[in-house]
Amino acid sequence: MPAKAQTVSQQSYSFSIRPKPVRQALNDISRITGVSVVFRETAAASINGNAVSGTMTRDEALAALLAGTGLSWSFSNANTVTITNRVSAAHNAPINTDGSVVLETITVEGREAGAFSPDTPFETPGSTAYISAEDIDRVPPSSQGDIFKSTPGVVSAGSRSGQGLNVNIRGLQGMNRVATLIDGTQQSTSSYTGYRGHTSSVFVDPDMIAGVDITKGPSDGPLGNGAMGGVVNMRTLNARDIVADGQQYGARVRATLGSNTKSPPAVGTDTQNNSAPGFFNGDSFNGSLAAATVQENFEFLAAVTRRKTGNYFAGTKGSKSLANNTGALSPIPPGGEVYNTSEDSFSLLFKGKAHFSEDTSLELSYMRYENEHGELDDFPYVYSFAPPSQRELHKRKVDTARADFSYNPSGNPFLDVNVSAWLTNVGRTAPITLDGASDVLTYGVEAYNKSDLETPIGHLALTYGVQASLEDSDGQEIHQSYSWDPSQTFLVSAGPTGKRRLASVFSRAKLDVTEWLSFNAGLRYDSYHIGQGPGALAEYGAKSGARLNPSLSVTVEPWEGVQFYGQYAQGWRPPSLREANFRLGTILYPNPALKPEKATNYEAGINVLRSDVLANGDSLKFKASYFNNTYDDYIIRDSIAQNWSEPRHWANIPKASFEGFEISFKYDADRVFLDAGVTRYTKVEFCHQLTGCASKALGVDYGGNYIPPEYLATVTGGVRLFDQKLTLGGRATFIGERAVSEAMGGGYVTPTLWPNNAVFDLFGNYQVNDTTSLNFSIENLTDQYYLDALSFTRVPAPGRTIRAGLTAKF
Repeated sequence: MPAKAQTVSQQSYSFSIRPKPVRQALNDISRITGVSVVFRETAAASINGNAVSGTMTRDEALAALLAGTGLSWSFSNANTVTITNRVSAAHNAPINTDGSVVLETITVEGREAGAFSPDTPFETPGSTAYISAEDIDRVPPSSQGDIFKSTPGVVSAGSRSGQGLNVNIRGLQGMNRVATLIDGTQQSTSSYTGYRGHTSSVFVDPDMIAGVDITKGPSDGPLGNGAMGGVVNMRTLNARDIVADGQQYGARVRATLGSNTKSPPAVGTDTQNNSAPGFFNGDSFNGSLAAATVQENFEFLAAVTRRKTGNYFAGTKGSKSLANNTGALSPIPPGGEVYNTSEDSFSLLFKGKAHFSEDTSLELSYMRYENEHGELDDFPYVYSFAPPSQRELHKRKVDTARADFSYNPSGNPFLDVNVSAWLTNVGRTAPITLDGASDVLTYGVEAYNKSDLETPIGHLALTYGVQASLEDSDGQEIHQSYSWDPSQTFLVSAGPTGKRRLASVFSRAKLDVTEWLSFNAGLRYDSYHIGQGPGALAEYGAKSGARLNPSLSVTVEPWEGVQFYGQYAQGWRPPSLREANFRLGTILYPNPALKPEKATNYEAGINVLRSDVLANGDSLKFKASYFNNTYDDYIIRDSIAQNWSEPRHWANIPKASFEGFEISFKYDADRVFLDAGVTRYTKVEFCHQLTGCASKALGVDYGGNYIPPEYLATVTGGVRLFDQKLTLGGRATFIGERAVSEAMGGGYVTPTLWPNNAVFDLFGNYQVNDTTSLNFSIENLTDQYYLDALSFTRVPAPGRTIRAGLTAKF
């Protein structure tokens, strides 16, 4: 056993694990000790382990769990525990000459503290989701938002525009309602897009993502500051994602070619092009290289990506009309080139981690992202006299730096300290329009501790700490002159410019009263301050406020692997800088009386996590949840005079409500797998002081475009053949009409009403050898002409797109 592993193994933790299958128990040990369970579903995984209770080292916990099972364990390196392939002959596996039984290895390896595992959503009293790198690679995304396609309740809106992520969770979107993070860091940026409102975008290359952790609704943890819709945290690669177990060095090379795109034409081109390019014309490709090392006391990774795609072409088959025959589906005809959908991006990532002792570590990371991309303007999609045309490309540059310190002293269940500090700088260069260039610098810090206590009424796990961030935005103030008198100018737009500070103190407790009953409670104190803007914004003053937000849940587990839960949570979202410090000429003004939004969420559900359901070693994961979310003082764009006309400002309405249910199902039996996800909204309602409450959008507001489909379902299935070297599968996506199809009151913003549609994809992967694999995908197999769910305007999705790629690991 390596010396480093021996040292780490002496650290003590507090355990309260009842008898359960080894796989599930190892997941419990993973959460407590900071390691993750990585293994395929095998018979060994379903063997029942023993109870593990009390304060003990990781070695002692593993020994207690596996005693009498026929399985044994050992450390293969500092952070990897291997469960060896010896068990009783009762499991019908090949028998060695010494009488032992050969099974596949189960490996437990290092994981970032707090990161989700594939089982997390099915063990959590509340709605969470997890997207693995394997899930992302299964059907390589046409745009960044495609990574959420199979996640119930989560959609990336307008993902064909600007190549950024604008995440919608259960109807909440934009203006920092959903905290969309990269390694816990926030990119604060938004763009004005005309009559369809504003987009809030986050930028990252999918090849850099190792996993995505999603929490739906208000969070009582260290990443939930000021976001009442949920938290999406995309974790980037680290050294252990690249270096194989037991090795010190590793590298990964990936290259992919795609079809159905063409390099953008000259600026101003508006002649419709219906001649889609031939197969693999070289205008769509991406590649990445990652190299890493894992040493006894440190680890390091360097990665680079390049991604280039031209304008894509729409599908050719399907309805040409919007829902209810309310107009043409798009001014782009079937098979037409969709201008301003190209991108040319470059990413660079460095990440290093030093282990000063078995108790203490420090990780430093830096990422650079650059993209020259098209940006869709909704004007030509609203008015037929201005056809879509190729516009000047926009440029984004994002710099992200982060430092993470961890201190977890051996034998001390009261200390598990994590401190993080980070900054992001998002720069945008754009043609002079209604929203010009901007530069946003955001700083943040989180500090929290975890403690485990044994009390007379059960095991108590505590997480408590502080979080703070400062957003400093410098938006362009744009003036233009009158044609009849160039010496006179008028304001076109100003901002968003100013500083926005958020600060939180939070605590979360979990009490395991019995083996079948547990309670979770959280309390979060949030505060904010928005400073006065300069120039045309100077007259509107500063804003500040604070609020205490509680949460409570109960979990009952009457049978092993079956949980029933109920959850209540409150949340809060202060105004964004876009809402507080942005002015659009004489049309849209800041509102000094603008208040934060307040969330009250109820949820009930069932989790199922079982093994050996239909066959030895299979796994079944199921989650069904009902949610009822109300948002008081919901912020919309409203008429200042309360007569639906201009001028307008951001203002609070009494409330908005979203109600519905979600279902997630996963089954894996080695040779076959099946995943399904369903989201169904049963109520979407807005309450305005002039109209009362109704299941209609508000014509004066942009928020009608945030309303998700009435239903959205995905089914993914496949087979593994030839000793699991070949994987073949398909995905079907069923999109319903928007949950609300009408607008009430005055105004001219009506939701884009896409019709129902179904889209089918194929994918495959062949493992050539231990280091090399080939993959392919065919998206939109039937070449449908359709609009994406939450398409921000009438922009058709890509037609049939073929991709082929190679991945090699060394």
